[in-house]
Amino acid sequence: REAARRRTVLSLPMPRPFGLMALDTARRVGHAYCFPGEPPIFGSFATGRPGSDVGTQLVAFRRWFVGKLDELQPRHVWYLRPIRTQFDNTNRLERLFGFATIIRVETLDRGLSCESAEDATVIGFFTGRSRWGTEDMKASDRRAAKKDATMKMCERMGWPVDQDNDAADSLALLSYAEHKLAPKLAATRGLVLRAG
Repeated sequence: REAARRRTVLSLPMPRPFGLMALDTARRVGHAYCFPGEPPIFGSFATGRPGSDVGTQLVAFRRWFVGKLDELQPRHVWYLRPIRTQFDNTNRLERLFGFATIIRVETLDRGLSCESAEDATVIGFFTGRSRWGTEDMKASDRRAAKKDATMKMCERMGWPVDQDNDAADSLALLSYAEHKLAPKLAATRGLVLRAG
């Protein structure tokens, strides 16, 4: 009788760890979600057409984000920290810092953990290099090389991003956050080795 009770207890499913969401915020928002160690779901969402009003994009992002929080119910939300570049204009800065503010406010209001990370740190962790290209390359070419390396690493992890570099950046952040929050579960992931 005692052995039967022990078998019953041992056969109960283990509770899942916390849900984790990662966001790469831009006009096109990359997003990824998983329970650590499990296959992620990922994609991207356009907040508006190029040149569309920043306010309209912020409203679209907030509605989408609140819907995803309700649907997925993560305990931890990570986003790539906005940075100012020499090529920024006022609209881009308002949008990026507006997205970050919405993320902070909505997660705080729900009592969720919220963290940000720098792009170079995340990409360095995920691809093994934080800078791509050479110094004599144009900034746009170096950025393209970084995006390409990130997408290739996603494919090696078994995450088919199909040239969606926004989803790839969010998956890189998801991997980074997973290693920070649940290193033992994150260590169970491996590269998908493909012949040829």
